[in-house]
Amino acid sequence: IAAKSLKDRFSGFSRELEEAAKNQRTYSVPDARLREALRRELQQSIVPHYSAFYSKYKNTPFSKNPTKYIKYTPENVTSMIKTFFDTSA
Repeated sequence: IAAKSLKDRFSGFSRELEEAAKNQRTYSVPDARLREALRRELQQSIVPHYSAFYSKYKNTPFSKNPTKYIKYTPENVTSMIKTFFDTSA
């Protein structure tokens, strides 16, 4: 993959994740089982794909400043999703 494409993909993922995190704050799911099911579904649909992409390209020299584009590790993404739909948020 070309350097520009990697920059676009990593920064696009970060931008969309941040937007999703911001938007979900307006939603509260008081039912604990449903809240956990939603989180689990999100984790299962996002984290494996991001983990594979991240693992494959995180050490690729596509930028002098990769942290500008790679803002989140797969663990960060998982942690963020675990806070989604919280009634106390």
